[in-house]
Amino acid sequence: MQPLPYPTEPLVEKARDFTNIEDVTLDVWLRAENAGLDDLAAAVLDAGLMKEHYRSLLDADSSKWTPSQHSNYVVLTSNFGEATAAVNDAIAEQEAQRAATSPLEGKGDGSGEASGGYTPRDAGAIGEAGERGEHGQVA
Repeated sequence: MQPLPYPTEPLVEKARDFTNIEDVTLDVWLRAENAGLDDLAAAVLDAGLMKEHYRSLLDADSSKWTPSQHSNYVVLTSNFGEATAAVNDAIAEQEAQRAATSPLEGKGDGSGEASGGYTPRDAGAIGEAGERGEHGQVA
């Protein structure tokens, strides 16, 4: 579902910006938490909330911000981007490690328990030559 339409008035746009920051922050934080990356989860939550709350203090019209406010917002945005990238990189590394160490059969979690898919005991089901008939049956 697409977001509902909202009036294009500066205060509503500020609320939308605030909400978008919160949505992304909570999404990345939850992904980090679910991956067991507690330190990165705390860092991304802190960086996202700092950006979100600082934005809430600023004028809805960014042309009224002081140079210092612009600079601070850029720094907070950069901090949040770096924290988000660190979470994404760590999750990608976890996935790569899992893929490199998981067996070709079984659950893929290294437990050795099979849960469907191809296992050595299925090898004979395809047939000696590995051929299948016209409708997929073993030839």
